Amino acid sequence: MKALKGIIIGIILVFSIGVVVFLGLSLYAYSNLKYYSVYYAQQMPHKEGTEPDLVMLIENIGSIYTPKIEGIRYDDDGGILLKTRLT
Repeated sequence: MKALKGIIIGIILVFSIGVVVFLGLSLYAYSNLKYYSVYYAQQMPHKEGTEPDLVMLIENIGSIYTPKIEGIRYDDDGGILLKTRLT
């Protein structure tokens, strides 16, 4: 009976460690791809005349730091992204 209890505890422990490792690696991979996506887009082969870094900028506009500058408003609803007001 003690041996069976030890085996069950061992299985639960190994499974728990596996889940934690899997979740940690998944989080690392997601954050790495999110943080370096523009770099990866620049380095991938693409046709001449295309701008994959601009595509990644548009796709990640919600995650990018946009400073509060007087006269500049960022609009990410799908229309014009940057509006300036000249006075």
